[in-house]
Amino acid sequence: MNIYLRLFDSGGKLGICGYYVMPDSFADRDRSLFPSWINAAEIYSDETRLAPASFLYNRSPKANEFDAEASCIETQIPYRPELSPRRIRLRGHVVRDVI
Repeated sequence: MNIYLRLFDSGGKLGICGYYVMPDSFADRDRSLFPSWINAAEIYSDETRLAPASFLYNRSPKANEFDAEASCIETQIPYRPELSPRRIRLRGHVVRDVI
């Protein structure tokens, strides 16, 4: 799983753009469960909650960085340059298959 995020200054607020890519090799079960997980997950920088991850959507594994469209949001968090993408984490809960 690859998740791409870009943090930026949006009029003094933190803006976030992103998307995720599920490789073709992803198991069918994981492929069906991951969207539920991402819809309930949250984006953090260290211990600071930045935003829900539900705005992220799946892109084709064939897309490259030049043609990939991302969805974006503006948070209520003041933009700070030290909010480095290297410190960003997604946190979510276990999602189970309903049979």
